[in-house]
Amino acid sequence: MNTLFSRVATQIRQGAVILSERGFKGFLQNGLYFLGSHLLDYQTFYVYRLKLGENNNRQCPPAFIEHKLVDKTSDYSDLVSKGYDFSTFVVKNDNRLLQGAMCLCYFQNKTISHIIWIALDQQAKESLIDLPCQVDFESGEAYLGRMARNPKLPRMTFSAIAIYFQALEVLFTSGKKSCTFIVRQNNLLPQIGLAKRADIRPRSSARYFRLLWRQWWWEKPIGHLSKVFQRDTGEKH
Repeated sequence: MNTLFSRVATQIRQGAVILSERGFKGFLQNGLYFLGSHLLDYQTFYVYRLKLGENNNRQCPPAFIEHKLVDKTSDYSDLVSKGYDFSTFVVKNDNRLLQGAMCLCYFQNKTISHIIWIALDQQAKESLIDLPCQVDFESGEAYLGRMARNPKLPRMTFSAIAIYFQALEVLFTSGKKSCTFIVRQNNLLPQIGLAKRADIRPRSSARYFRLLWRQWWWEKPIGHLSKVFQRDTGEKH
């Protein structure tokens, strides 16, 4: 129940921003989507768990894309004072920051283009109100939340995988040993990009089901689904 209330509170804050920037139509569309997706939700995912090292960052966004790490509300205020536009993404006084999470933000001409949330402990992960997969924080593992793109901006020519790799580099330099992140099974582009790295493969397949505030999560090792993964990504061996 508390999770549902947290979702509603976050959505209200974001709704206020959407109402002021996109008008009533945008606010209504966002509200209807929220209600529909939180009454009933079923999705399937691939769960990636990988060790971090100096070779994780082999692909970076182009130079005209700036990235900023925000791990406290003062970071947000400082960026806004310098003219950075966070658009419809709610970051100021965000409960996720207050609970220890941080976000990696990407800007094009000082307008945010992508954002990905990062959790270094269980409290921070719970504040993301994300999928209930298990993360071994005590052993130095970190969690990358799902990435979001600013719908106001056109899609970039660079691969979103570059953002994942740069986030992995941030985690490695902060002392983390491994990382868990999740990709929807029907989201093929990230899978294809990740498959180009021989050391990055999904470790398990997961199903997620939510009815109101109740949620269920099932994971199975990926070994018996390797042929499915190869077909989805176009890999051939």
